[in-house]
Amino acid sequence: MYLLPSQTKAIVLLDQTNSIHLYPRTDENIQAFAELAPSLRLSLQTSSRGLHGYQIVQDANDKDAFSTYKTWSLSVPNDELIHSVIRPTQGPIASLGKVLGDRTTLYKYLNPHLFAVTTTSKPSPNAVCSVYLVDGSKGSVVYHASVTSTKGPCSIEAVLTENWLVYGYYDEDFAGNHQTKGYRIVSVEAYEGKGINDKTRRYDEAECNVLLLMNMPFPSSELSSLSDKTLDTHFYERSFETNQPVAALATTSTKFGMTAKNIISQSRFPVVFHL
Repeated sequence: MYLLPSQTKAIVLLDQTNSIHLYPRTDENIQAFAELAPSLRLSLQTSSRGLHGYQIVQDANDKDAFSTYKTWSLSVPNDELIHSVIRPTQGPIASLGKVLGDRTTLYKYLNPHLFAVTTTSKPSPNAVCSVYLVDGSKGSVVYHASVTSTKGPCSIEAVLTENWLVYGYYDEDFAGNHQTKGYRIVSVEAYEGKGINDKTRRYDEAECNVLLLMNMPFPSSELSSLSDKTLDTHFYERSFETNQPVAALATTSTKFGMTAKNIISQSRFPVVFHL
């Protein structure tokens, strides 16, 4: 289901035959959806291990009719089962980057087609569960982390907002100085390029210089979702211990998106706390 951003509220539904339905079906909504359709990508869970991506097309004979066709497929490993598909929280984005103390900038990886997938495990002595960040425009895995368990099935709870992924799990196999087994929450921030001040662009510097010499229009810095350069991303990860088992995660939101977000966690016990 998709909420169409028009003056009159409209809902877009995809049925089991991959046909598109608009409610209410008015000329205004059909026109608005026809303009948005080429840029929309649908990603759906189709089985306990599989995900499919779809592109929307307008019927050549009937301009009021829309359908979809499959553009990519993705399967998790045989010993994993999809637990949840997590869409990013919606809201205004006040900052496109993080300015550091030395005035350098980390540019946020703000892919509108990004979503998270968590998996659980089949009952086995060496169970594995994972969290994935998937680019829904072409089915590419942008980020992946896994957790092992020797005492039965494991599970991961996660939330995704802007370029920030947070997930929690029980770590029974963590070893190190002054470190113990227990519940952990991991914070993952995704940024463009390979490091500081590295903004991913549609064309590299050499290609831009050629365009300038040929007196051609300078390209926009906005990157196409179908470009392989969307995988040119780096991550900052941090793990924290908590004494509460994580049953669900969510983020706070504000009207203009300027206030720093907090993570709200619900414990398996009747406890809610924020980080």
